[in-house]
Amino acid sequence: MLRPTTFLVFWALTFVTLGAAFLALKIFYRLAGSELDLHTGRREFIYVVATSLGQAIAAWFCAPFMGLLGLMSIALVMAAIVYWVLHFPDWGGFEAMGLAIFEWILWLFISTMMSGDFGRAFFILVLFIVGLAVIIGFGRSL
Repeated sequence: MLRPTTFLVFWALTFVTLGAAFLALKIFYRLAGSELDLHTGRREFIYVVATSLGQAIAAWFCAPFMGLLGLMSIALVMAAIVYWVLHFPDWGGFEAMGLAIFEWILWLFISTMMSGDFGRAFFILVLFIVGLAVIIGFGRSL
């Protein structure tokens, strides 16, 4: 097992990426002319804290046995399932998958920034924003 400081780093990273993905998904829905069905702000914050804690625990226990891709996969699937269950009557499943994709892109961006590959990180971010703009434009034209 890893040191407790590693757990805190995992929790900080999962909290930041999940919170940012959640806000990005909300902004995306607003720009698309739709509304994301949410609970109160306090309740959603508690969901983000609890889900990121679960992601960090899973990553902490599995890190000695898996690579980064495996850890990301476990955490993203876990977040998608938790949010789909928490918002079951309101969300059809696409929102939870969108949250997982947004978090994956943010993890990819942060990991490339931390590795010092700023050009690739910028490319990932620009490609993601352009892809979202195309999706929004296509959705509004329907």
